[in-house]
Amino acid sequence: MAHVPPGDRPVGSTDTGSGPIFNDEGVDKKQVTRLVIVGVLAIGALIFIVQNSERVETTFLFFSVETRLWVGLIIALVLGAVLGQLGQVLWRRRKGADKDD
Repeated sequence: MAHVPPGDRPVGSTDTGSGPIFNDEGVDKKQVTRLVIVGVLAIGALIFIVQNSERVETTFLFFSVETRLWVGLIIALVLGAVLGQLGQVLWRRRKGADKDD
């Protein structure tokens, strides 16, 4: 929805133009729900970081690094997500190749 300056709005318009959570019917409940979920997740992430801030030594193959525990856990989470997506792509390609035969 495009932003319309207050002087250019039709008389009787209910759109306050104060943000994307407003639509023609008033408040967009789906958008508000998404914002609440994002807020809760952000608070959860902050609590996770504060509670896991001690330094740990992580060793992998030929190298070792000392970092905060939460950093290592986030890296492991991201690597797991990437590997999961890669596995899914490879699985779909394999199934697609089977259909061509």
